[in-house]
Amino acid sequence: MKNVLSSNELKRFWDKFTSSYLKTSNSIDSLFTTMCNLTMLEDLNKQVKIKNVLELACGPGKGLIHLANIFQGQNATICGTDLSTKMLDVAYDNLKRRKDINVEYKNFRNSSDSQSNESDRPTFHLYECDNENMDIFHDKNFDVLLSITHSTL
Repeated sequence: MKNVLSSNELKRFWDKFTSSYLKTSNSIDSLFTTMCNLTMLEDLNKQVKIKNVLELACGPGKGLIHLANIFQGQNATICGTDLSTKMLDVAYDNLKRRKDINVEYKNFRNSSDSQSNESDRPTFHLYECDNENMDIFHDKNFDVLLSITHSTL
């Protein structure tokens, strides 16, 4: 199924809508927790030690903050993607406030592979990219894929 809007039109929309989205999305924390059942993810992590997570359309990073709590003190790699530069800027700022994680911000078009995470804290990689074009991950394996959509329109 093809989007009604092109990727560029969607990007312009979300870049423009970021500030409004942030003002209206205060209840998303509890909604995200309920929808995703992070307790189950946390329990699974205790059993099998999840190493690699991908969250598609991560927006301002509220879900990534929850993941930082789950993977605290653990060598894990969490990747977040979004089409909107402004949403990723907010996610980056939110994650950078935490001193217990590593954060890297990449652009799909000029991304290079990072060195492996050998620390005892999670590393977050933020990618600006269209989720219809995920070639950047062609050689990566993920234990968990999250794709949470919130409608505030």
